Amino acid sequence: MPDKFDDPVVAEIHAARAAMLEAAGGDISVLMKQVAERQRKSKRRIITQPFCNRTEQNDARERENV
Repeated sequence: MPDKFDDPVVAEIHAARAAMLEAAGGDISVLMKQVAERQRKSKRRIITQPFCNRTEQNDARERENV
């Protein structure tokens, strides 16, 4: 019987996580350090607060309360 939560997107995310963990030698603390380093070097904005707690409104949908 197939899992009712069988989702190809979730499966892809799980596969990516498994590959990253394997590249870190199976050590989750090494993986987390690698992830933190990639975030630090990234030019992308890292969201640290839940959407509902942010005070800035950067999206037209937020401004229009859609």
